[in-house]
Amino acid sequence: MPPSPCYEPGTSQVRRLFANQACWFEPIENTVQAAQRAREGLIPRGDLTSAGYTYHPTMYYLLECAPTLDVFIAKVEEGLAFARRTGNEQVSQHLDSCRWLAGVLRGESSAAAGAADSADSQTDNPVAHLAGHVTGGIAAAIFDDQAALARHTAAATPLLAAVGGFYPIAAARLLRGLALAGQARAADGEERAGLLAELEEVTRWLLGAMTGATSVHLALWHPGRPDWLLPAPGSSGGTVPADGVGREDAVPVSVLRYVQRTGEPLVVADAVADDRFARDPYFAGAGCCALLAVPVVSRGALRAVLVLENRLLRAAFTADRLDPVQPTAACGPPSRPSPAAPRSRSTCRCMPTGGCLSRSRSAHTTWSPRR
Repeated sequence: MPPSPCYEPGTSQVRRLFANQACWFEPIENTVQAAQRAREGLIPRGDLTSAGYTYHPTMYYLLECAPTLDVFIAKVEEGLAFARRTGNEQVSQHLDSCRWLAGVLRGESSAAAGAADSADSQTDNPVAHLAGHVTGGIAAAIFDDQAALARHTAAATPLLAAVGGFYPIAAARLLRGLALAGQARAADGEERAGLLAELEEVTRWLLGAMTGATSVHLALWHPGRPDWLLPAPGSSGGTVPADGVGREDAVPVSVLRYVQRTGEPLVVADAVADDRFARDPYFAGAGCCALLAVPVVSRGALRAVLVLENRLLRAAFTADRLDPVQPTAACGPPSRPSPAAPRSRSTCRCMPTGGCLSRSRSAHTTWSPRR
């Protein structure tokens, strides 16, 4: 049922704000529809500027869920035509980057041609500037241009404050993680340690955003000792024992041992009230603690356990939350490798988005964090 006219344009303004933020807790398809309804409500009331802004989130969402690249391109062209009719240069600059990406995916131009110009020509518009680097990073990831991916993601990171809690943050951080992983494989010594430290930070953010975790831990398994290890503080690249003196509450060792014994992912509604884990010193003084723990296996052997927790809500994790976590675990430890494992040159190529991009001119594996 359409909203009563007496509540407009307020209802459509709220719907526009909802479309900007709902990506974190609603299916992407729903947010596309919310943006469309907001636009349809704002145009008749003469708020053409706000109507134009609904195209900002729509483009990112369609990269995730559009059934074909043609659908994405049609919406880009629609948005560009609207922005030009209404004189909305900010939206037009943003959509120009999207059209450039569509042309690259269609094979109409190379991924290198125009990417730098598309981003660097919009420095006076931070939202469009970020969009230029994100679309450049997406193209670089698809076509395996590691140098361009590192360049675009490094330039995008300082611009994230311009988009608050909007969805481009997730795309930019995931692309940055891919860039750091590629750089770390080719680096050595202190440079590699620094890259891995940044990669660990990005991975923690992504896992928290995808699952609702308030804290993320990675415990490495050393079969030679045997012992559980934690990444050392700072960017040294070393490890320290997880259950040493003074570190009894650094990680839930009882959870690690349980996952090691079963070899299966573990979902706990509230570890504080669970007899299997309640006596672990890690949970001392906690009011509640929902847990999700996933084993990281390489060549049939346990290498690490990824532990996500939420101390704000009981039963914060469910089985369907494993979908975004398991591809990350399948890529191996997202930070420093176990000292027992040789350094691998293999790669895990995960695309930053799904939807129409999974049908683009790329043979890489696709993974969408919203799927």
